[in-house]
Amino acid sequence: MADILTHRKIRPATPHLPASWYFDPEIFALEKKLLFDAGANYVGHELMVPNLGDYYTLAWTNHSKMLVRNEGGVELLSNVCRHRQAILLEGYGEYYDFQDLNEIDHFGYGARGEWLFEIGNNINGATGYSRIRRHGDLGEFRIERRVMVTTERAFVDGGYRFHPDWRLTGGVATTRTAHEGRETTHAFGARGGIAHVSPLGNAVGLEVRYAEGEAPEDEAGIGSFPDNEYEETEVALTLAYVLTAQIRLRGRLGHTERTYSQVPASNFSGTTGRGAIEWAPSVKTLLTLEAYREPDSVIDIDALYVDTRGVAVGVAWAATYKLVFSLRALSERRLYKGDVLAASSGLPPRDETTRVLRFGVGWEPERRWQLSTSVDFGNRDSNILTQDYDYTAYTANIRYTF
Repeated sequence: MADILTHRKIRPATPHLPASWYFDPEIFALEKKLLFDAGANYVGHELMVPNLGDYYTLAWTNHSKMLVRNEGGVELLSNVCRHRQAILLEGYGEYYDFQDLNEIDHFGYGARGEWLFEIGNNINGATGYSRIRRHGDLGEFRIERRVMVTTERAFVDGGYRFHPDWRLTGGVATTRTAHEGRETTHAFGARGGIAHVSPLGNAVGLEVRYAEGEAPEDEAGIGSFPDNEYEETEVALTLAYVLTAQIRLRGRLGHTERTYSQVPASNFSGTTGRGAIEWAPSVKTLLTLEAYREPDSVIDIDALYVDTRGVAVGVAWAATYKLVFSLRALSERRLYKGDVLAASSGLPPRDETTRVLRFGVGWEPERRWQLSTSVDFGNRDSNILTQDYDYTAYTANIRYTF
């Protein structure tokens, strides 16, 4: 006698996969890992790299691999370099010879040492030291004399991935700045944050920054405050997000408080941040749009700090993997707070806007050698008499890494 069908045996079948799985980026990442990464796959067509020296990064590998055409044909190479530990050393020297102002001819240099470390698969970081000696900003001086500035910085940064989707970050740094004709100042900074990191590498987080330092003042119209110090605290949301294979977002938006111990009239409180959108319409072209606002301690100026606001647009094009052309336009407004000249003369605080158009070329003729050159066309508008100017600047650099 045949079995009588039960209700369980005749109920409608359910779909094999929930509809949400077709739109879930985490499921997509898991499928790539389990279904595609474990076996042979189609990588790409040779027409992706038609010419000698062309390269093409593979979006489906999160750009961790790339096709490169060299003398031997088309190769699949890793686009990621990972080392458990590494020591990086960098240094440069530069000499400036002025045609009409020989008294400010000078030699500048920079040196940096950094130790990169990784403990297990979840802890990594860097510790290092840098020293830079340069001439002060010529656009800020009203006399023709040489003023050298030396800045030393020591730092430790690190991160800990305590969960597959969560990461802690932090760091501390100390800075010593010696400015000819002024007192040597010291500053300390620390930061800490937490971020949620998806399998695709997208990250959303919260970061807190703290800084303190010396800001002595001894000028007519302001008074003598040799022990003046500042404290600055910032709380910000951070974002690094890949919208598509061609579009990336990164930025931070928060609130900053900056206070002075003896000059409270120059305190700062407001919204600050920096954001950028990067769009790669092709494998050889990158477009960038950037906007920012932040209080900036600039040792070159006769002010406690500068409220800096700006926007920049840039485009870079790689003619080959050894030759890159770039164009960048910048407009930046600077509001000078605690301005010595304004306080001593009764004038309004300095309010200036700088506009710069830069064209650059970078070339790597051989491995380890990099050559670059650029030309800047710029102008500055100021509400202070004699502070307006136009300029054209040419630079050329050669670099060897080992």
